[in-house]
Amino acid sequence: MVDEITTLLQEKLAALEKAFVLETDAAAKFKLKHEIAETKQELAERGVGTTGAATPASGGVSFGNISIGDVKGGVTIQQAGRDIKITKG
Repeated sequence: MVDEITTLLQEKLAALEKAFVLETDAAAKFKLKHEIAETKQELAERGVGTTGAATPASGGVSFGNISIGDVKGGVTIQQAGRDIKITKG
């Protein structure tokens, strides 16, 4: 059973990851990266995994098996509610 605190931490993580993807300022991205790591740690301590979520990785963001830093050419990021769709091409 997922309690209210866990649900709030998951919502916080989703919001932080969204902000990280959309942010362009290096200092703000640095702060967000550490806030994401702390939130993931809190969730891990509660026994909740965060696999499949966006993870800041050395200057890029990973989504599944692709990193934005590795994509060559154009990248389109679309937001629909809490969902973020990334298309390369």
